[in-house]
Amino acid sequence: MNQVIQILMNQLKNNNPQMFEKYEMLRKNNGNPTAIFNQMISNYTPEQMQKFMSFAKNFGVPDDVLSQVQNGIKP
Repeated sequence: MNQVIQILMNQLKNNNPQMFEKYEMLRKNNGNPTAIFNQMISNYTPEQMQKFMSFAKNFGVPDDVLSQVQNGIKP
């Protein structure tokens, strides 16, 4: 799970620095990273989710972790 979050955070930092700063602020104030991650991907279209999953797989994220993402992550 941490691998997926790290990949997403790198992508977010590059594509949306403002959202990345919000995430970092929440994380530093003991925010739940899994809940933050779920909130961030909840608005992804099926196409965006598929691209994210392909991106994560290409970076070596294991299939079982990707399955957790697809099936919804439970905090």
